[in-house]
Amino acid sequence: MKAQSSIEYIVMVGLLLLFLTPMIYYAFERYSNDLRYNTATDAVNTVAKAADTVYALGPGTKKTVRVVIPSGVQNFTINDNELTLKLQIYASTSDFVAKTKAELKENTPLPTKKGTYHIPIEMLDSGEVQIG
Repeated sequence: MKAQSSIEYIVMVGLLLLFLTPMIYYAFERYSNDLRYNTATDAVNTVAKAADTVYALGPGTKKTVRVVIPSGVQNFTINDNELTLKLQIYASTSDFVAKTKAELKENTPLPTKKGTYHIPIEMLDSGEVQIG
């Protein structure tokens, strides 16, 4: 009788694990994608907000911002007064866009590899805000 109850217990635990494993995997994937989504949004908004701050304070103003870039970034570009980060997420490519009041100028390419970066931002005498 003891052996039978032990086998039943092992079977029950096995079935429980069989059902829980896909749910745990899905939850982990969802959490990972949500974290990358929030990190990308924060990266774009941090740079845009700093550019607006530097623009408001006038020529000669400099600021360095700390930005965390998530994995899966395809590119991070500047076009006129718009920052765009393209991220491979949720089985497709999503654009994260932030607009600024200032005309933006890219000094060095913005980072696309996962990691933490310090990005210099400066208001130029020409009226443009230089990023990178």
